[in-house]
Amino acid sequence: MARVGLSADVVHNIYQCSDTEELIKISQVCRLWRSTLHRSTEFWTEVDLDLRKRDPDVKAAYWLARAGNRLLTIQIHSGWGVGDAQRARVVEACIVRLAITLRECMNRWESVDIRAYSLAIDLLLSVCAGYALNLKSLTIQATKRSPGSDERLLVPLHLPIDHQAGGSTLYVSIHGYIPRFTTFGLLITELAVQFDFETTLKADDILRMLQSCPNLVRCDINALGSGRLGASSLAQTVMHRLATFSISWVEDVESIFNSLQLPALQSLSLQQVDWTTAAMSSLWRVLRASHSVSYIVITDEDPEYESDTVPAPFHEEMLTLEAVTSFEMCGNPLTRPISRHLSLPHIQKLDLTDAPFDIVHRYISSSTGLRDLSLHGIIEVPLYPTVPLPVSLPALTSLYIAGFPGFVDYIHAPQLRSLVLIHKPTRPERLSASLRTLVEKSNPALITLGLHGAGINDEDIIWCSERLPQVENLDLSSCSISDAVLRALAAPLSPENATPHRLLPRLERIELSNNKHITPQGVIEFLASRNASSGPSGPRITGKIDFFGRVSREEAQTIMSYSDFFNFALITAYRKFKAGRYMISAI
Repeated sequence: MARVGLSADVVHNIYQCSDTEELIKISQVCRLWRSTLHRSTEFWTEVDLDLRKRDPDVKAAYWLARAGNRLLTIQIHSGWGVGDAQRARVVEACIVRLAITLRECMNRWESVDIRAYSLAIDLLLSVCAGYALNLKSLTIQATKRSPGSDERLLVPLHLPIDHQAGGSTLYVSIHGYIPRFTTFGLLITELAVQFDFETTLKADDILRMLQSCPNLVRCDINALGSGRLGASSLAQTVMHRLATFSISWVEDVESIFNSLQLPALQSLSLQQVDWTTAAMSSLWRVLRASHSVSYIVITDEDPEYESDTVPAPFHEEMLTLEAVTSFEMCGNPLTRPISRHLSLPHIQKLDLTDAPFDIVHRYISSSTGLRDLSLHGIIEVPLYPTVPLPVSLPALTSLYIAGFPGFVDYIHAPQLRSLVLIHKPTRPERLSASLRTLVEKSNPALITLGLHGAGINDEDIIWCSERLPQVENLDLSSCSISDAVLRALAAPLSPENATPHRLLPRLERIELSNNKHITPQGVIEFLASRNASSGPSGPRITGKIDFFGRVSREEAQTIMSYSDFFNFALITAYRKFKAGRYMISAI
């Protein structure tokens, strides 16, 4: 058979479908393939430089010469730690040569990611000063800081005097430093800064950083381990464009909020904040002045943490946030004064953890537009509620309740499409009774049904299946169900007529977990019925199943034979038996 050679265009197209490592391997096929790769400038635009390897400056020059005039993605990394500081000094000259090489192409920088020992970062940035106007992403992370290294990192990138900022986006991420920006800060639209336990951080540091980036649209500050910031000595800072603001692990958040104005704020996330009276008052001032806030997240330590702590006194008037459509609060008692003093008349998505019953009732009853409700535990539930019940939620389509599924007795949700109820075995409520009440009174056309709790048995699932024919996704966990449920779901066509009489005819995905009485044989019979090639039309089932007890070799082989819907590529039926359970999953 005659050999047919491939043209350079065909080889080039093959390269387009491969990653960098594979490209290098297949380029060794012949001279044509090697020369084609060397002429393919797009291949050389991603420059990966490991400072631990020999002559990274030579590699950089080699790749840059072949990248033509294309924009560059540059990654510089090093695993040096404190114990390797001497090694880092040995290669200082090499790092300086690398920096000189990279400085010559700064006009083509599009993405730069430096994760290295602080000494290497200091050397690189001291040389690479200038203009990088095509830069879209800059990441600098100090893996370890050398003794004497300045924690206030100056990023020496600049703007020409006549340059007009605006129109483009630039993401900057700094880890382990207090960043300082020159005129380059005018270009930054997204900023993520993560400090560490070695950083001596003050409120003025954060405010000066924000002042140097007046065009910020999104900002994420993580001050884990930084301690108290102290009061600011600066005048008010106005961030005219900042729409998304996230602050984590700041003990005295009032030191920032009291000196900050956010007229364009739309999204606010506060995590692990020390909610003193001063902190809550400063939050009130920000929210009163920010009329466009539509998304709020407030999270603190686990509810069990400081569960007996009395929250700080808070005497502000009720604050009505007309624009808020999404609100999430997860915390301990220290956050509750905030939820008690907020009114959210237009809330559409509500996610609360360990919230008192009266607060939950007030939120859901004040908004007819509520669509998505997630409740992770409800506390202080009165034995005989005196508030008007049930609450009508005409727009609610998704409901998730964990810890107190009996709350469904208090709502009417005819448009519900997704329902997940999780029952804790330590609580006395009967999950099955609440479930049946909701189905009977609201008659929802559920598509997704998830039930987790020992109070659910075969009769409950079959009863629901008869009344919820639209269900496509079924998740049953820790329920008192048996193979009887699977036999009911696998029932064949009704013999009286030719029309299907199968429960859950639209079922597409089933998840069975922690159900002790579900057996491999029951699953096999169910899958054989639902996915038989000659069976009735309908969706083929996928899902996730785990069993208590050992699955035999034959059972595993039979289940794996349904390869049309189960993907077993990532598992083996003969994995080491662990904790008496095998998991078989489809993705």
